[in-house]
Amino acid sequence: MALHQIITMTTLMVLDIDIAFCHLNGVSEFCENVRAIHNQCERGEIAGNLSSPSARRGEAGPIGEKGDMEANATTDYEYLESTTQDCIPNDTSALAQSFAELRNLVNHNTREIEILRKELNAFKTDCSKLDPDSFKYGNDGRGLFEIYVSGRKIKVHCDMITDGGKWTVIQRRADGSVDFFRNYTDYVNGFGNAEEYWIGLENIHSILQSAGDFQLRIDMEDWEGVKKYARYSRFDIGGAREEYILGVSGYSGTAGDSFGTHNQGKFSTRDHDVDYWGSNCAEAYKGGWWDTRCHHSNLNGLYIEGGPHKSVAIGVNWHLWKGHNYSLKFVEMKIRPAN
Repeated sequence: MALHQIITMTTLMVLDIDIAFCHLNGVSEFCENVRAIHNQCERGEIAGNLSSPSARRGEAGPIGEKGDMEANATTDYEYLESTTQDCIPNDTSALAQSFAELRNLVNHNTREIEILRKELNAFKTDCSKLDPDSFKYGNDGRGLFEIYVSGRKIKVHCDMITDGGKWTVIQRRADGSVDFFRNYTDYVNGFGNAEEYWIGLENIHSILQSAGDFQLRIDMEDWEGVKKYARYSRFDIGGAREEYILGVSGYSGTAGDSFGTHNQGKFSTRDHDVDYWGSNCAEAYKGGWWDTRCHHSNLNGLYIEGGPHKSVAIGVNWHLWKGHNYSLKFVEMKIRPAN
């Protein structure tokens, strides 16, 4: 490397690289020498074009005798070269090492980001996105699995058999172990255990926003072991500002349409009365629901063992099948993408 290139390079390094770098690997003295040369250049003590040593005229450098304006300077370039050559390899190798470490860090972070991206893509926002061959289900094709809703992990039952499978169970009544006569906040956020739960209005809304149109299926069983179902080709609810207003249509099934009449009903609870009746339907009939002028179905009502009950419409009722004085033994509300 020519001396003028060395001086130019090292001067730029001093100017452009963080001054802290000059104190690494014992090069501080070298840096100070180069800085001194640069300062002399700025003061005019070393004149001429540094890129062309043979053209330099004027005063001498740090070592050597003064020249005059008509003769070449007598700078001791051999001295400068001998004092800089030993420093430059240390300096540049430290810089190269720093860049190598930075490159390794970037590569590592890039790999980590790629792994996270794949994991994010693998997040299952509803049961329809589960690979049936990758999970173990019970003999009835059902199982409890983790899905991700609005970035949070929750556990739900997945039905991978009934009517083509891929159903996400959003509500389940099975044994009366969970109290469903609750406040609005509970119904918004969700509650329950592995056997009985309400997934939460906000979670339902988030799932419905994730994949276009959804359909709803409601499976029911009475205390005599008879099973019926209702299926709706369109199911949707609004967000919090709309008080989770219901949109449901397209009934088919064997239980009769006792849910379609709740279309455009807002979700009411004992402490959040937004039904179309003069009194509070949810308070009167013991469960949060999309009440209009009260209900033809009340699947979040009281779980009453045995079925028949004297008080009207307070149980887990489906009017067009068992009437308002019979509480069902088992209910699952489940959703999946329509396409």
